[in-house]
Amino acid sequence: MQVKQRAGQAATPAGNEHFSGQVAMATLFEADGPGALNSHHVHFAPGARTHWHSHPDGQVLLILEGRGRTQVAGGAVTDMATGDAVHVPGGLQHWHGADPDAAMTHLSVTGHGGTAWDGPPVTDEEYAPST
Repeated sequence: MQVKQRAGQAATPAGNEHFSGQVAMATLFEADGPGALNSHHVHFAPGARTHWHSHPDGQVLLILEGRGRTQVAGGAVTDMATGDAVHVPGGLQHWHGADPDAAMTHLSVTGHGGTAWDGPPVTDEEYAPST
């Protein structure tokens, strides 16, 4: 068993290679083989979001604070809020991030396959479709 104390987990800027806007991330655990899990504590400033991506072994997001949105390829944008849990099946292309006017923090848990950054940035039209 491993216990990682939150005080020892420094968040660092995630950069713009796979994210749009200001995102800070702390790696909690990195999978070291089959059956192991990756976990990241990720904070999105208002309007920040991931690029399109997928996870070979799936992903679970636990929304710890704030409001956000997510979308799977071909689907509608879905709102998320504190306390929500999101399961993304393996290989399904999607994105997630904060609302335009609210920050959002989530815990991301993925399998050994991690993240496949296999898509482009999310456009403003995809992020905030007109209603």
